[in-house]
Order: sequence, then structure tokens, then C-alpha cells
Amino acid sequence: MSVSSRRLTVLGSFMQASCWEMTRLPQASESLDATGFWTALAGKGLAVAAGCHRLGAEVDLLLAVGQDAAGDAVLAWLAGERLSTRYVRRHAGPSGQGAGWLTPDGLNAIATFQGANAHLDAQQVAQAAPALEAARLVYAQFETPPDAALAAFTLAQRAGACTVLNPSPWTPPDRRLLAQTQILLVNALEMQRLLPQAALSAATPLPEWVRALEPCWQSWPGGAQRRLVVTLGAQGSLAFAPDGRAHHAPALPVRAVDSIGAGDAFAAGLCTAWIEGLPLPQALRRGNACGAFAVSRRGILEGLPTAGEVDALLRSAA
Repeated sequence: MSVSSRRLTVLGSFMQASCWEMTRLPQASESLDATGFWTALAGKGLAVAAGCHRLGAEVDLLLAVGQDAAGDAVLAWLAGERLSTRYVRRHAGPSGQGAGWLTPDGLNAIATFQGANAHLDAQQVAQAAPALEAARLVYAQFETPPDAALAAFTLAQRAGACTVLNPSPWTPPDRRLLAQTQILLVNALEMQRLLPQAALSAATPLPEWVRALEPCWQSWPGGAQRRLVVTLGAQGSLAFAPDGRAHHAPALPVRAVDSIGAGDAFAAGLCTAWIEGLPLPQALRRGNACGAFAVSRRGILEGLPTAGEVDALLRSAA
């Protein structure tokens, strides 16, 4: 199969999300009244696939869903979005489930249950080999098993595709998977867990982030193509390129309404910019714009922008 300059493959995950709106996040053993409640189709992989599709990419989505009403709903939604279900598999039992707590200032806490997502395995990856071999980029996250990411990245690297890993929900990626990863994408909290000795936070000044991340980038077994990308909330995003240079893109100023899904919107922007051949600083800026758009809207999939909406936001911020 020939490679399209706009084609990418996403190892997806689907979560039926239930979200509670709170005046503040509850503490351990504390019960609080919610101010609002809603449900939605969600999932890190699903959101990234949908985000890339809306930005104009040709997307192949690997997905495992349950034999339940939530599985029926996501298949109907994919059809409405005109996203291919060729590599979607159904399994007995429930689809993935997620619970979120949101505050008016954009903070959130999230718990997930893998459900059918746990069934996305190396066998399903092998069945999608034509898509992986035709992709310019392959994206994986950890709402599906890490072994599936390793199998997909191994095929992708042989075909010359870029591989992007977001190890979220946080699981330390092993060195075999890191060695097959060209872009490691993490947020500030995930980076803290990767480097607990560095005492970092989203509020840590940018020069301290650069000093702390440089040794991590240098020791990562990703080879000459490795890139480390960290999203830092209000400080924007930071990346290390293969030549060792650090690049920073400031956040775009928007009013935060709902921060759930912002990281996936950023990932979609970064991935589509990459397959378009944009330099790393511009890819970071595209990702920031997608994340900013997402936090300014309610809803997860509803907050994913189109290419035109991203371009308009970037023009207004120029």
C-alpha cells in the first residue's frame, strides 16, 4: 500500500464518560454536592483520532468496544463523523468507562476503567498491518495495553513512520517501547512521575524545566530521531529536538471552561502538523492552539477544532 502524506494511524481507546461539575475537587473521604452532571463519548485515542480527522488527516483507527449500548453509540458516532470502522472490534462485556470531576477554573480529576480497551492486543494490531505500513505517523496511548503500542510501533518503524507515544494514564514506559518511540508526549504531571527527583510542577519556571529535562532527553533510548514534548498548561509547551535544542511555544490566552480533553486536542494538532512537515516550533504552536480551543469549549469531542478554527485562533493571537 502506498503511503499518503496525510495518513496516520491511531491506537484508539473509547470511554463512556460521566462528568460531575464541582465548586472544587473533593478530598479523600469527602462527599460534596455537584453543581452539574453530563455524559459523553470520550477516550484518549478516540479524541486524538477525531481531532486529527477534523484537522484534515486521513485516519485509520484501531479500537475495541464492548457489546453494550455505549459500544453502539460510539459506532454510530464514528459513522456520523465519517471515520472508518474497518479496524474497530467488538468484545463481550462493557466498553471502557471514565469518571471526571470538573471545577469552574478548569481543574479536573479523572478515573478510568479499561473495559473492552484491554482487548486491543498484538493480534488486532497485526490485522491492521496495512494501515500501519501506509501511515506517516502512528500514535499510541495507555488506555490500551502497552504491548499493543510496542507491536504497532515495531511495524511502523519498519515502514518508516514516525511514532508518537503518550503514556497516559501514567504507566512508566519500558525501554523496549521507548526505543521504538520517536516523539514522547507527556504533560507536567507525567513528567514529574518520570523525573520524581527533579521536584517539578506546572508552575516551575521554564529555565528550570529545561535544565531538568535535558538529562532525561539525552538518556532516552530513542536514537537520533527522539523528541521529547511536554505540555505545561499556562506556560505552553516545551520540546527537545534531535540536535538537543529546546523549543518553547507560549500558551494562547483563552478563558478556560473545561480542561478535559485539552491534552488530546494538543496531540491532534502536533500529529497533524508533523505529517504536514511543519518544523517543531510550529508544530508546538499548532498543538497549543488546539488545546486552547478545547479548554474554551464544553465537552470532549465537541471541543475538537477544525483546521479553519485553529487557523482563525492563531491569526487572532498573532
